[in-house]
Amino acid sequence: MNAVSGGTYCVMIVSFDGGVTNAQSITDSSGNTWRVAAWWDASNGAETAMFFTRSHGTSITTSGTYGVQFGAAVTSKAFVGWKFSGTSGSYLSVTGSSSLTDTGADPGPMDLLVGNSHEYLWIRGIAHEGVLVAFTKTVAYDAAFGRANTSGGAAASNMGAYGEWDIRTGISADESDPTMSAVDHSSLLVAIREIEPPTGPTTSPKMEPALIVRNW
Repeated sequence: MNAVSGGTYCVMIVSFDGGVTNAQSITDSSGNTWRVAAWWDASNGAETAMFFTRSHGTSITTSGTYGVQFGAAVTSKAFVGWKFSGTSGSYLSVTGSSSLTDTGADPGPMDLLVGNSHEYLWIRGIAHEGVLVAFTKTVAYDAAFGRANTSGGAAASNMGAYGEWDIRTGISADESDPTMSAVDHSSLLVAIREIEPPTGPTTSPKMEPALIVRNW
């Protein structure tokens, strides 16, 4: 994500320790607008949030920077992102999300049912309260995000951001069930749809993200 060209879109997974309001916002050095897709406080010391931006011609260069603003002081935090190719002039809609808390356990299975059959980008974001560990993505998923993790101190004082993604056409995604060590985890599964450019006047209304949340 250190070189994002105009016309792409990006998703950021933010992980942080409990006790703060939330991850308020994301900024970047090119002035793109980031929107929150979902946020989950697992109430076990791990919280995760997911943001996305659609870059319409405003590139983020290799020397560009990203910033995350929190609602209060955060002891441990990490974030990781991925960039995706998009259709020129398109925009994004959050179709739905679900959340999951795993305490002292491997991140459990998650799925999400959406109402219409379209092509969706399914993203599993995981806050990992521990040291850097191996992450094995769900077999059916396309790829895993990189790993971002703090270091030093006891395992429970560290925080990591992990994730995986899958592009699938259908009314539901393959079940997300990656493998990693058993500690406290906070997970989000989000379905994002890319909306093609409208064929009518450019003043036509555009969909804003609407959340359908299911807590496990």
